[in-house]
Amino acid sequence: MTSTVNFKEEEIFNLNRTVKLQLLEISKAKERMVKIKNRRGKIDLGIKLCKHCTKEFHEKENFNWSCKTHKSEYGGEMWWCCGKKEINAPGCKTAKHECKEEDDDEESVKK
Repeated sequence: MTSTVNFKEEEIFNLNRTVKLQLLEISKAKERMVKIKNRRGKIDLGIKLCKHCTKEFHEKENFNWSCKTHKSEYGGEMWWCCGKKEINAPGCKTAKHECKEEDDDEESVKK
């Protein structure tokens, strides 16, 4: 009698685990759908997202000085690359924005 009870408890445990995994997959899929829907509207308007500074930009207004990032990490008191004190200080490295691709988004969701 105890072997059938243990079997049923184990079966219930496995089913609950399967349901939780499926719910997690559904929530990840919903997140991806929301990102794609949001991006679709921006692509239609010509708005893209930079993969370095994460700012939105238009390709027509993308110049060699548009994307500003830092070359190093913030050391708690200043940026090691340029010596600026504020954490929100504009970057010292300038370049053109680079478009964030769909593959980049999907990989970040998987992590």
